[in-house]
Amino acid sequence: LPDFPSARDGRAAPGTGRQSALVAPGIYTVTLSVGGTEHRRTVEVRKDPNTGGSEADIAEQLRLFDAIRTDMDAGSVAVERIETVRVQLEALQERVQDAAVRRAARELQDKLIAVESELVELRMTGQGQDGVRWGSRLLSKLNYLAGGLSGNDFKPTDQQVEVQALLRTQLRTQLDALESVLGGDLGALNALLREKGIPNVGGAPAVVP
Repeated sequence: LPDFPSARDGRAAPGTGRQSALVAPGIYTVTLSVGGTEHRRTVEVRKDPNTGGSEADIAEQLRLFDAIRTDMDAGSVAVERIETVRVQLEALQERVQDAAVRRAARELQDKLIAVESELVELRMTGQGQDGVRWGSRLLSKLNYLAGGLSGNDFKPTDQQVEVQALLRTQLRTQLDALESVLGGDLGALNALLREKGIPNVGGAPAVVP
């Protein structure tokens, strides 16, 4: 499976998305910087009087939304870390003919794909009937949960709270698996590369939710 191509400003992996949430009612300061000069204005955000949720409900909703967003960020960083290593492994296998190195690189790549496939659906293209053909993965599920949560002013349901906890546990399992692969298998590959006089494969720092 190929790594995700990315434009200069990045690219959302198929099956994932970006989320934003309304702020809670309150007084906020808006700052606009123009030509090195800052302009500030105080604004008041009021609750929609036509909705039944209380300000306490909104605060509870935003707390859970922020927890989901933290998990989505951590999962996205994990995908980026995997992609960073996979690109290097592809290049390594193209330029190195040593059988032991190529075998170790393939084995590491397979393990990284196994973890990444739990986070995003690598077979999705973002077109056609992808959503019907392939099931949702962790980041897609988190995105869907966040979207449903931010669509009103009510507090989270018991089911939303429970699903967030379950998805966080599943995400933690995959992040731990990634650390194990990068700490063990990548370290072993780099030790082999040093023996062969070949430049190491670099990784990326972890982000823990």
